[in-house]
Amino acid sequence: MEDIQDIEIALYGVQGLYGGRNIWITKDSNITVQKVDVSGTRNEGLVEELYQWQLSKEQLNELSNSIKKADIKNLKTPKRLGVPDETYNLLYVRDAQGNTSTHFKWDDDLCFGFDLVYDLLIHIASDVQNHQAYSTGKYNNACPDIANNFPSFDELMFLADQG
Repeated sequence: MEDIQDIEIALYGVQGLYGGRNIWITKDSNITVQKVDVSGTRNEGLVEELYQWQLSKEQLNELSNSIKKADIKNLKTPKRLGVPDETYNLLYVRDAQGNTSTHFKWDDDLCFGFDLVYDLLIHIASDVQNHQAYSTGKYNNACPDIANNFPSFDELMFLADQG
């Protein structure tokens, strides 16, 4: 993955009871973060905030280095059945040549390469504190429009299961 500016990344990490983060990074280095949390009153269920900004050159370089170090093309995550309400994450990477890698991992399992990229994406997404949300409201288990530019969640789950 020579040029990080020509890759796409999607991370799905929202769990229906607890929330989480979904993250999309487009070929032009824009990041969209869907931050989902339990509402302050809990009566409202989950609420979401949507953010979008341009990644810095430093963030892009750090992301490129972590993807290379993770050897994302050859990454093997543990395969097992989950337990009720266990959280998981789904990672998709498409490189500049069009090669794709899709990986599914239960949250408590350890996988150095996956965890390396995941941790960095979550760290980058924490920068929402420095940006204004462009949309807020009740979470309805739907992704923002940017997700339409990526393979669907169901397609990615299928691909991850094949890997």
